[in-house]
Amino acid sequence: MSNPKSDSGITQKLAERACGIDAKMLPPDVLAIARHSLLDWVTMVLAGSHDPAVVRLRQYLEEENGASGPATLLGNGARVPATHAALVNGTAGHVLDFDDAHLPSRVHPSVPLWPAIFAFSESCGLSGRQTLAAFVVGVEIQTRLAALMGESHYRLGWHNTATLGSFGATAAVGWLRGVTLLQMRHAFGIAASQAGGLRAAFGTSCKPLHAGRAAALGLFASGLAAQSFDAEASIFDVAGGFPDLYADQIFPEAVTQGEGNWDIRN
Repeated sequence: MSNPKSDSGITQKLAERACGIDAKMLPPDVLAIARHSLLDWVTMVLAGSHDPAVVRLRQYLEEENGASGPATLLGNGARVPATHAALVNGTAGHVLDFDDAHLPSRVHPSVPLWPAIFAFSESCGLSGRQTLAAFVVGVEIQTRLAALMGESHYRLGWHNTATLGSFGATAAVGWLRGVTLLQMRHAFGIAASQAGGLRAAFGTSCKPLHAGRAAALGLFASGLAAQSFDAEASIFDVAGGFPDLYADQIFPEAVTQGEGNWDIRN
């Protein structure tokens, strides 16, 4: 098990950023951008929900586990378990590849985040303000991770929306769950042990599936951490951790930004 007292590294700083955001203190323009991103994502899901890749994924999940649940498949109306909704809605939102983009991080920010946030919030009856704030949390984490990892992460062949989006979704849903700082760090460790997505898959059905898997992983990792499931709690700091394996060069100073800087503004 990892040492929970390691509280001065990158993992701790990212967990503090994720857990420390107060929905009541978010600037109006930040919330407006979050609303616009939600509108963009819903539009893309509705447009992509009948794509053959999405239909095949939905059919597979129905055959494997036809259980109903509290979350909605947009464009279809079926009620399914939250992780299934995140997976399908996430895939549908990226299948046309016209969804919003954050160019500095090479991440499509909405598709790994909104499917997880939407499914969890719908399941728990959370307010719109909470969901918007959770999106801001997710954007902060995935873009700061992108700055940490630098261009080499993408150049090595990783799909940033999938890899970094997994941590954004984990942070967003972890924030909604109200996890502790240590639980958030464990959630990052859980996500890191499963994060993936190769640019070699671009041009196939697996590219949008990456986004759906990232969203579903956010629900899974944060949920396990909330149940005190442990992982490496300093996954962005230890030898052989996520940055070590997924980038040639890292930039730790990029994780900390000045007061009032919001990555969503980009």
